[in-house]
Amino acid sequence: MTAEIGSAVITLYMVVKMARQELRDRHGKLVGWTEKSGCRVEGRDVGGRLKGWYHSNANQTYDAVGRLVSKSNVLTALILRL
Repeated sequence: MTAEIGSAVITLYMVVKMARQELRDRHGKLVGWTEKSGCRVEGRDVGGRLKGWYHSNANQTYDAVGRLVSKSNVLTALILRL
């Protein structure tokens, strides 16, 4: 976004930060995480690979290739699935 104030032009950069929640096993080892951006929550394994996403408005979970997995939030199960 660019704003002009008097003779100065100021460019503003908006950074959208996703809310990240780490998933750890009982020993404290990181096994994956979820990141929320708007109504979409992405689930990633410890290597950062997308395992799927949950759409909170539709209450549906999809796998990494976009197939509908569940009509509820099972994102953690997708991340932990071997």
